[in-house]
Amino acid sequence: MHRRGHEIAAHSITHNSNEKYWSEASTETWAKEMAGVRLIIERFANITDNSIVGVRAPYLRVGGNNQFFMMEEQAFLYDSTITAPLSNPPLWPYTLYFRMPHKCHGNGQNCPTRSHAVWEM
Repeated sequence: MHRRGHEIAAHSITHNSNEKYWSEASTETWAKEMAGVRLIIERFANITDNSIVGVRAPYLRVGGNNQFFMMEEQAFLYDSTITAPLSNPPLWPYTLYFRMPHKCHGNGQNCPTRSHAVWEM
C-alpha cells in the first residue's frame, strides 16, 4: 500500500479498550504507543523514509495537551482524532497554533487547551 502512494499513520500498539486510558494518558504513554508503533511499522513493513507523520487515537479519544505535546516531541505533523459537528464550509484542515474553530465535541473528550504545532485533519 505504501509503495502505491497510500499514507500510513500511527494508531497505537495496544489499542487499549479502556477509553479513559487514551483521554488520561501521560505524554510518555502517548510516546510509547504512537512513536512505538511507528518504529514497529518502520522495521517490519520496511517503511524507512520518515513518512509516518500522522496520528489517530483509538476510539477517537482525544488525549488533551499530553497527546499533542508528544506529537510535537516526536515530530508528528498531523492528528485526525478530534471530531466536530458537520458544517458548511467544512472546518478541516486547521492548525492548533490557535484555539480550535469549534467546541470540544463528544462525551468526555479531552481536547487540547494550549497551542500546538500540529495540524488537525
